[in-house]
Amino acid sequence: MNSYDPFTIEEAEKTIDYLYNKYNANEKIYATYIQFAFWTGMRTSEMLALTWKDIDWNRGVAMVSKTRTDGKLNLQTKTKTKTKTKKNREVLLNDRAQEALQEAKKLTCQLGEEIFRSPRTGDAWLTDKPPRVVFTAALQALGMRHRRTYNTRHTYATQCLMAGMAPAFVANQLGHSIIVLLTTYAKWLNGEESYREMEKLKLTLEKK
Repeated sequence: MNSYDPFTIEEAEKTIDYLYNKYNANEKIYATYIQFAFWTGMRTSEMLALTWKDIDWNRGVAMVSKTRTDGKLNLQTKTKTKTKTKKNREVLLNDRAQEALQEAKKLTCQLGEEIFRSPRTGDAWLTDKPPRVVFTAALQALGMRHRRTYNTRHTYATQCLMAGMAPAFVANQLGHSIIVLLTTYAKWLNGEESYREMEKLKLTLEKK
């Protein structure tokens, strides 16, 4: 199976709705995590390290400056000072991402710095296993084919590109180089988008 196997918008929204309907009280953190993942394209390691101090509500951005990758290590060595690409970046938060954060804020803001936490203990998630297990169960319940939680990132990337957003902007949002983005998601940059681009040339020629 192709590892770059994004969800459709319909599948993403159906999964998010399922989680919000299934879980109540503190357990809604699972739904907020998946919604945020689908609508920011952030890596799981980046989301696990994200704190409330990283959110600039006025500007609508999340600062990505660290990752959390190994649950066996202590917090000091687990939280790195750089991301996978060795560069800090700001992720612009669309309405759906901000909506997820507003819901999460009701649940975890008073518990500590990290945003995504166990609904049972209140401790920050050290690995993505808890939301991953819930996500997998949701796909099974909805009759969708299995895909990794990480594919929420591919979903965001492909939807941005198919919407006609500038590849350079999308690459910056994802923390990719433009070359990596174009190589990884070439399939979604071609197809219908290619015909739309050729139509632009046709219109230009017709004006002359």
